[in-house]
Amino acid sequence: MFRDNYFNPVSGFVLLLLCFLLVCSAMPVLAENDSLMSDDSGLIQQDSVNINQADAQTLAKALTGIGLAKAKAIIAWREANGAFSSKEQLLGIKGIGSVIFEKNKNHIVL
Repeated sequence: MFRDNYFNPVSGFVLLLLCFLLVCSAMPVLAENDSLMSDDSGLIQQDSVNINQADAQTLAKALTGIGLAKAKAIIAWREANGAFSSKEQLLGIKGIGSVIFEKNKNHIVL
């Protein structure tokens, strides 16, 4: 008697449906981790940001220790001097020292 009520086709279907819904709910999270994403302001490639194309919000979001004020300083430097030709040029921007540069140099592309 216990064995007959232990598993039936309806409970199996419900279990399968719950598993399917669980997997489907994780799909948007997995999609965010694609190796190549594009935003409106600059190319972001797997935790990297193009400092010659990105806007201030993108820079602040993508770089460690860079808030909106420092990101705006990066944009101001770029507008005054033209495109960055090396990552190290960031060291000439007030508020960006060697510690911040070292944390981000592998996430920066030109």
